[in-house]
Amino acid sequence: MNQKTVFLVVISSIFLLGAGVLIFSPGPKTKNDLLCDLSLEKSSHPKSDKISISVHVDGSGSMLGYVTNSNSRYVKALDLLYDTFSLVKSRPQTTVKYFRSGNNNQKLTISEFKKAQQTEFYDGRNSTNFPPVSSGLDSAIIPPEKEDKLFVLVTDLYQNEADVTSLNKKIQETYLNKERKGYAVGILAFKSEFNGKVYVLGNNQEQFIYDTQGKPLERFRPFYILIMGPYDDIVYYIDKLKNNGKDIFDETKSVIFSPTNLVSNLSSLATSKLELTREVKESLRQTKSLNDGKVAVQIKDNSPIKLWNITSNSSQTLSIPYSVDFVPLNDSLPIDDKTIQTHVKVESLNQKQTSDEAKSLLQLDDWKVDNKKLNFTANINPKSVQKPGIYYFTVDALAKDLQEQEWWDKWSWTAGRDAQNDGSKTHNLSNFLRGLKTLTTEIMETEQPIIGRFCYTIQKN
Repeated sequence: MNQKTVFLVVISSIFLLGAGVLIFSPGPKTKNDLLCDLSLEKSSHPKSDKISISVHVDGSGSMLGYVTNSNSRYVKALDLLYDTFSLVKSRPQTTVKYFRSGNNNQKLTISEFKKAQQTEFYDGRNSTNFPPVSSGLDSAIIPPEKEDKLFVLVTDLYQNEADVTSLNKKIQETYLNKERKGYAVGILAFKSEFNGKVYVLGNNQEQFIYDTQGKPLERFRPFYILIMGPYDDIVYYIDKLKNNGKDIFDETKSVIFSPTNLVSNLSSLATSKLELTREVKESLRQTKSLNDGKVAVQIKDNSPIKLWNITSNSSQTLSIPYSVDFVPLNDSLPIDDKTIQTHVKVESLNQKQTSDEAKSLLQLDDWKVDNKKLNFTANINPKSVQKPGIYYFTVDALAKDLQEQEWWDKWSWTAGRDAQNDGSKTHNLSNFLRGLKTLTTEIMETEQPIIGRFCYTIQKN
């Protein structure tokens, strides 16, 4: 065999070997099954098919001033309650019972419940049918038993000895605790005409006469409808009350204390808007596909998963500002964005690599809620990972605390700020509502409600 023939044989062998590698070497593993689950997990259940409703009216003397005007907003609210809870034909398995509350619970017939629009229900003169009672609101609260229960209480929130702590404690024991999954407390706060005594224990002046005649609506006397039970049932009936009673809902406030029902859907990257700096554009490229020769990833349009390719070995942290849709539930307390925390899960899509070193590759911070937008910054640190690879991140934003509502302080009587005889405000209201917020956030520590889920795939070259 001459030298030319040997050379041709060698070249042919190299060509065939290369062709064999091309034919028999497997290509990159395709990962088109990455899942960014945006289903909202709630520790509640749908509106109950069968529920027991107990409607309680505070029968103590502090309520008398609301019915001296037979056409007051308070009187109209009692009619609204009866119509809403008794005439809901779409829920045939609902049972409704009525009670007069004070230091005990007196069961009422419908005709006796109608008497709550008259003075005899509160003044104690009709001792046979409506004997005098104190303002023991905590003793009125009846816990649920086996079936779902909705507890409704109409009251001015005047508690014996002005002790709202005992009222908060009773609510914690019965309706708002870790064992009552999906339960919540809703409050509707009204302003009504009033002419009667306002009781203020713990002050130098224990009682005074307050008359709203000739006063504007904001100077009317507050009263409250507390609704406790399954969250979805509370929402159902609050919506019914608002729709059926629009004529008395001026100046009305509402709030629902729920540790798990904060947003109507999870915020995600599907609605994200970006404004990148020049440095970020030089070091990162957002794309719809990634391929490092071992793994290939591809996403569809409008995917909640975003793909980033680190195109340079930058020593700086690359910050990407995001603004995504944020939709809180009606009447829920606003989230304290300063306390938002994250839970990060990271997976290496390259089989022989661990994901431990990639945990610091991506961090989300600088959370801010503004006008139904959730703003934050994604920080990518290329230097935190030495080996090349493709990593998949799922970052959950967790609500850790809630904010108060502005009206809590405005409707609450404060010593040194408000006049002694100001009956347009409720003593200890802010303390009572803050107590409910505290109960709610304590449960949130265990439940860890998610308000957003953000999914990234990042390729380190």
